[in-house]
Amino acid sequence: MAKKKDDNTVQRVEKHIINENHELYKLLNYYTFLSKNLYNYANYQLRQVLILTSKLKEGKEITFEQHEYLNGINAKVDKFNELREVNFQKAKQRAIEQGKELNK
Repeated sequence: MAKKKDDNTVQRVEKHIINENHELYKLLNYYTFLSKNLYNYANYQLRQVLILTSKLKEGKEITFEQHEYLNGINAKVDKFNELREVNFQKAKQRAIEQGKELNK
């Protein structure tokens, strides 16, 4: 089944119904549970950052805990970006050794 979006793109969606007696049911049920929790956790994190940055943009006060939360997020983002840069440099070096061109 394909759902049509407003911006002329198609999003492919599939639905598989698995009976509780199926040998993979427990495993798939566990993974869908983890997937749902990961989705909700990511949504929560994004919502918190959006709320806090909106408050800062409007010049409103934020609590000490909210300030610490933003500092923690920024530290994690910085660490992630450093890791990406290291991986890019490694890939760039491999590409140079193989005679390929790699754009950033």
